[in-house]
Amino acid sequence: MTQQQASLSPLKRANPSDSDALIHCIYDSSHELMQFMFGDKATALAVLRKLYSHSSGLFSYRFGWTYSQHSEIKGAVLGYSRHQLKQQEFMGAIQLLIAVPLTLKAHLLTTVRNALEGYVPLPSEGAFYINNIAVCESARGQGIGTAILDTLCLQLKQQGYRYIELDVTECNQGAIRFYNDYGFTQVSQSGSEALNQQHGLPILLRMRYVLGDKAHAGQQPSYTNVIKEVSRLYPIAVDEVCSGQLKLVMVLEFSQYNRSDSLGVRPPLY
Repeated sequence: MTQQQASLSPLKRANPSDSDALIHCIYDSSHELMQFMFGDKATALAVLRKLYSHSSGLFSYRFGWTYSQHSEIKGAVLGYSRHQLKQQEFMGAIQLLIAVPLTLKAHLLTTVRNALEGYVPLPSEGAFYINNIAVCESARGQGIGTAILDTLCLQLKQQGYRYIELDVTECNQGAIRFYNDYGFTQVSQSGSEALNQQHGLPILLRMRYVLGDKAHAGQQPSYTNVIKEVSRLYPIAVDEVCSGQLKLVMVLEFSQYNRSDSLGVRPPLY
């Protein structure tokens, strides 16, 4: 995509003034997780607004896009590559700890960390991971979701990505049908009924879309043999990882310090 084409595209990189659109996109597309982590919508939005304003971290405006029609934002996307994720998780974790109210810090370090272990694996090599994508309520049913994906796919293909990955909750049959119709296929699932019953965290289905020609459709992405669970607290050695993802990679790694008062924080939607 040329610079002139990019300037004319309805899908543009976000900036700090797009805060309301992006934070509502994040919340609306992962409200179960937000509710579990922050307790209520007002608190979640307040924390997300603080994280969005930073130039670093996984909820920074730098990783967002807005889709506009007639100068009005109709939808938004937040996403990144596996490399960008690893680059940003350290600062993102620090920012999260600072942003949450004092009353929630222990909750994040104990209940949330334990519940999310293994819930959301990392994205695969060569994939762009859509952490959050949403269309404004007033604009739904107008084909904007498809238009966002069409434009994003074109941009990502030109940037050399091989796949797009995202997660959708198992109970969201409408979204599953939409992604299947678009060309996504399910490659794995994470979560459990026990987690759903105890914390309201539904089973996630990992969906993948292959960019480029169909000859690549049968190729599998490569993975490293050491992963970290979503809380990023402990490394886990594995023989093979069949998929990667990360619905929310905001996290608090303090594996070297979790028995002391010092907190070491390490780099950290459907």
